[in-house]
Amino acid sequence: MGVRIIGRRYDPAEKIEEYFGVDLNRPNRPFELGACSADPALPAIASWGAASTFGFDNLESIEATAFRDWRAALARMQCGWAVSIIEESRPSADVEAAAKEVIRNADARMSASGR
Repeated sequence: MGVRIIGRRYDPAEKIEEYFGVDLNRPNRPFELGACSADPALPAIASWGAASTFGFDNLESIEATAFRDWRAALARMQCGWAVSIIEESRPSADVEAAAKEVIRNADARMSASGR
């Protein structure tokens, strides 16, 4: 299946696109926060991208500086609703169930908005 993009945000000042995704093929760290260059003036060879994967084991130690505050990053991408799903699932330690619930919730939101 690969990474399912749940939300994204374009920052025109920085000329970057950030995204939040879920990859069920990574059972321990299914969540992904990433960014890539979105500057049309850059040649393809100068384009860049980076991502950090996370699960319950590294929520408070995500490597990428821009995503260390993962709650704020999700809010920037209009995915603040996923924060409560992730946090409420931590006591059970069932990260796979949390990932599936994020996808289910994203699908429901898309259906409700007619997309």
